[in-house]
Amino acid sequence: MSMTRHLVNRRRRLASRTDTAPPPRQEDPKKPRRPEPDRNDKKDRDKKDRDDKARAKAQRAERKRERKAAGERTGRSRLLLPAILGLVAVLLGGYALWASAKADSLKDDPALRNTALSDTAATSEVIGTVSDAINSLFSYDYASPEDTDAAAEEWLTGEAVEQHETLLAPVREVGEEERMVLTTTVTHAGVEILEGDRARLLIYADQTSARADDESETLHGPAVLTVEAVHRDGTWLIAGIDTYGG
Repeated sequence: MSMTRHLVNRRRRLASRTDTAPPPRQEDPKKPRRPEPDRNDKKDRDKKDRDDKARAKAQRAERKRERKAAGERTGRSRLLLPAILGLVAVLLGGYALWASAKADSLKDDPALRNTALSDTAATSEVIGTVSDAINSLFSYDYASPEDTDAAAEEWLTGEAVEQHETLLAPVREVGEEERMVLTTTVTHAGVEILEGDRARLLIYADQTSARADDESETLHGPAVLTVEAVHRDGTWLIAGIDTYGG
């Protein structure tokens, strides 16, 4: 009897525990489950970020190098063109004071003045011919350097051939690389001596140096020179170019 009561009481206690235990938690099938973080995705994103940063840094460095190279080319051109123009101007005799004194001496010497002007037709002819020759001889276009060569063959003789080649050498050396265009224009010319088939002239000219691809780098400068001319086969040829008025 006591054993039976003990068993009954035990069953009641077990039943009571079972009834009061919380039911097992069930997932709501309608509620989306939160995905577990994927460590591989994070690594991929970090790698992509590093690659993007490295690529951007490389692009900035490349642009910096390009700007530096462009600046060096521009700076070199801006330094080179004035140097060339200055050299040509000096070689052509950029001595304005000497030229002015020389011109005054022509006016003060009746004999020279009368000799040059005694034959006005010949004086005009030699001035016109020599001026045209100087314009062609001391102009240069990188796109057609043969024009300057043709002018040398047409207008030069004697020592003037080598003198002209020396004067134009600095321009020819960099002309194609710098896309250089040099233009010389005679502005004034006077006959110092005119004796038969020989003449000596004083020439004033303006020079313009420019790059064909950059008009902002156009430069201007004066030139002064004396020219020995000879009359052969019905025309005047340049036989000597005196850049120092010696």
